Amino acid sequence: MKYSTDSYVKALIDSCQDRNEKEATEIVQKFVRALHKNGDDARAKNIIRALGAESLKRKGAREITLEFARRQKTETISAFKKLFGAEDRVVIKTNPTLIAGVRVSIDGSREFDGTLHGKLKAMFKNS
Repeated sequence: MKYSTDSYVKALIDSCQDRNEKEATEIVQKFVRALHKNGDDARAKNIIRALGAESLKRKGAREITLEFARRQKTETISAFKKLFGAEDRVVIKTNPTLIAGVRVSIDGSREFDGTLHGKLKAMFKNS
């Protein structure tokens, strides 16, 4: 690991800023070669995830993760999506271990846990 994930992200975003599509494509291709040259191929997924998060942050948007115990109807998902901004990226996940309810995570840090699993965990933690 020659550079940190944040260093890669900042370098790529700053390099592509105010570039046309052709120039940006060339920069990304060089970036991928640099990752390989530096032996950081295995970190590509984390770097791409961080690029997405930073891109949203710079636009003033957020990444919202909605985790449900089971698959939801389109109407339910649409109702949840209306709670957030148009620029926000909403990711829907299914996690049967939640038993029931929804867990909402904003930017991977702030979290609301309205799941039965979370309530049971809290109940037994306090007893």
